[in-house]
Amino acid sequence: MKLARPLIKTADTSIARTPAKRADPHYLTTNWKALRKAVFDRDHWTCVVPGCRQRAIVCEHICSRRKGGTDDMANLASLCRDHDNRFKELPSGARRNSEEWERLFAPKG
Repeated sequence: MKLARPLIKTADTSIARTPAKRADPHYLTTNWKALRKAVFDRDHWTCVVPGCRQRAIVCEHICSRRKGGTDDMANLASLCRDHDNRFKELPSGARRNSEEWERLFAPKG
């Protein structure tokens, strides 16, 4: 069996490298790391999306910091990689699948 050549050439990274991702310094502090661990412990290291039983690896702000959200534990949720990607905050500040996000995390009351 003969394999077809790719139609698109891969990038030559020896010419230009993509810039390294720079984390917000807030997320590198010991306070944030301790808070993140406390949220994971609270949620038993499991994604909080109903029906999902995957291991949580992302601590996400329900109301983002850029929109005035705080680091209060009530504003933080544990998510698995799949749900983090599904609801990722975009550079514009909007959130992917925002209607579903609002339904999941709307204040109860």
